[in-house]
Amino acid sequence: MEATSLQLQRMMVDVVRRGTDKALANFINKEYKVGVKTGTAERIQKDGNKTNVAWMIGFAGRKDPEIAFAVVVEDTTGYAGEVCSPIIKSVLAGYFANGR
Repeated sequence: MEATSLQLQRMMVDVVRRGTDKALANFINKEYKVGVKTGTAERIQKDGNKTNVAWMIGFAGRKDPEIAFAVVVEDTTGYAGEVCSPIIKSVLAGYFANGR
């Protein structure tokens, strides 16, 4: 079970390093461990217009995961990497600025 957990963590960190959420890569460059999974779902509203629901879940820490986070943005035209990353970036900047 632990091996599976570590593999999943590595895959989530790769999303930040090389995948759909490179906007958070500066935290990895500062030697923090940050991993995420992003997702975007299209929703058709009652009036027939399309909108997106973007979400991002993840973890962060100095060497090992210390905190977990989840962000959901509804009724957006953007994708998870575009609309959720700035929110997470702000939260992590505040978290790590407090000496963590």
